[in-house]
Amino acid sequence: MSLHAAFYNPKNKELACMNLKDTVTYQFKKDYVIRNSDTLTVTIDSIHIFSKENLAINRIDAIELTLNKSLNHQKLFINKNNSAEFYVTQ
Repeated sequence: MSLHAAFYNPKNKELACMNLKDTVTYQFKKDYVIRNSDTLTVTIDSIHIFSKENLAINRIDAIELTLNKSLNHQKLFINKNNSAEFYVTQ
């Protein structure tokens, strides 16, 4: 694994962001999001995953979250920068 990685489990709607020192997990529920042990009261209408790799291993490069109507369907786009090593080994 590189220094930073993000994995998404579509079955559990769970995102894990990892680095050498820490792991942060997000669990997307119907009316809220759990970040590690904190609860965020926000409703996500849709989740779109972006990956340059095989999605079978669940490793992702970006995620787009569309918030619900009460938040004007705003979109959050979160991405990671790939290292030069990623492009060399492709």
